[in-house]
Amino acid sequence: MPVDDRVTTKHKATVPGGHSSPLAICRRSRGLSQRQLAAKSGIRHETICRLEAGLRGPRWTTAQALARALEVPESVLFTVGGHGGGAS
Repeated sequence: MPVDDRVTTKHKATVPGGHSSPLAICRRSRGLSQRQLAAKSGIRHETICRLEAGLRGPRWTTAQALARALEVPESVLFTVGGHGGGAS
């Protein structure tokens, strides 16, 4: 059975109540625009927009590049297979 190499966002960019996605929060906390993050990570601006909007989950290599650019672990931004990384 093939393994899907995409991960899913923990939250949509703006969920009911106005909360932002972890990716958007980390990006903003570092004072970066989406275009600046795109340049720093090598990921297309359009892809970052879709990820922050919760329209798609990134490939694992995309998650790694974004986490590296933001200097955070991938688990802060995304979860693998839609499951949280913490113990229940």
